[in-house]
Amino acid sequence: EALDQYVSFTSNALRSPQLPDEFKQRLLTDVDTRYRQMIVKQPYDSRAILALGSFYNEFNFVENSIPLLLEAEKLSPKKQAILFQIGLAYMTMKDKEASLEYFKKAHELAPEYSQAGMLYSLGLLKFGELAESKRVLEPYVKLGITPEAFLVSEFINSANQNSIIPLLRMAIEANPKNYASYEELARVYVSLNQKDLAKKVAEEMGAVEGLEERASRLINNL
Repeated sequence: EALDQYVSFTSNALRSPQLPDEFKQRLLTDVDTRYRQMIVKQPYDSRAILALGSFYNEFNFVENSIPLLLEAEKLSPKKQAILFQIGLAYMTMKDKEASLEYFKKAHELAPEYSQAGMLYSLGLLKFGELAESKRVLEPYVKLGITPEAFLVSEFINSANQNSIIPLLRMAIEANPKNYASYEELARVYVSLNQKDLAKKVAEEMGAVEGLEERASRLINNL
């Protein structure tokens, strides 16, 4: 727990523009040392290796993260969290084949786990496979699961808003009480400069029992 708190502090410090690079480097080195001490004590436990690899991934230090994550994979080849992180590292490197291989592997291990599907869909979208990205995402929205914010953001950033709108509509139809689907749909319309449609989504949300307060806040923020 103490290490988790220290890593959280270090992560915040590394993002701070006010702190000098020399200080940040010392923190980075210290986190590395602390995790490697744990790894030496428990060489056959993938958790500390994954934690350090994920920490480096967070800041796009993929030259550090990939060797660690591949080592963790050898110890726990079916651990989804490891496969996710490897997929993300290769995505940062723009290695389409390797990234999608790991995202697909993680997805196929437990397709019922929506996070696996969302990340696989994200990877496909990042690499220009729009149709396949939508195909992977569709079973989840049909269950009323809202696409993760990071995935909706990628649809927006890649100018594919018109592809995510019907999928968000599916999610709303399947689960009308899930406020997140309305909020994400409104965000998509705002990105298209269609605030009138975003407001209509908020009003639709407000007509659902229990969502009135959130809908009111959404309208005020538009």
